Amino acid sequence: MHPNALACASHLVARYLSGDYTGGLFDPVGHEPADRITRSDLLAVRSLSMPRFGMPTFLRTMGASLDVDATASAACSATACTTHVGCLLHKLPVASTIYTMTPAEHALADGPLWNALEAMFKSSVGQAGTTSLSKTLARKRPDLLPILDEVARTRIRNAGGPGPDGYWAFLRDEIATSALVRPEVATIRVVAVVPDHYRDLRLIDIVVWMRQYVDGRLSKDKNSCQPL
Repeated sequence: MHPNALACASHLVARYLSGDYTGGLFDPVGHEPADRITRSDLLAVRSLSMPRFGMPTFLRTMGASLDVDATASAACSATACTTHVGCLLHKLPVASTIYTMTPAEHALADGPLWNALEAMFKSSVGQAGTTSLSKTLARKRPDLLPILDEVARTRIRNAGGPGPDGYWAFLRDEIATSALVRPEVATIRVVAVVPDHYRDLRLIDIVVWMRQYVDGRLSKDKNSCQPL
């Protein structure tokens, strides 16, 4: 990243974390249940421009499904379970990161875990889009699973990336194979005075979002620093 671009990214992260954006409420602070999606997770997803997640009917319906899944997961003895979200989250190590993700972990997240959560959404609230699913999973594994909203997908397409089936693999390979990403994120942390609970992947997501989202619309200039 060019020094000017790195300075821009640092300023964008600082602006995002200044309190002007509700997304600052998304990231978990302190202890969170690793193998269970909770109502608190749904409310956190709401902060990322997902008002539906905070509606009483949605919380009640999805909350009931999450409770059923948590109970079933706790009682499940099948080592190869692909039905319960809790069982699948348990198989996805909390310590894994976008830098260290193995092909098996990627296959688990992008296959059985995604499918199980999608089935729960559809049976509970009738629909499940890529943005809803990815933000929910990113809340549970913020070091590992990226947010795939409109902004992220636009950036991937602009970079010549693949279609929807390859979004995660593209991001994983792009981040994991670059020797510059980690030191650049470390610089952003220092310059923007980022609290420790923000993961590297989340900071990358914030930079991508802020550079392409200006005044409520996708910017035509993917290098924009206009939000400052």
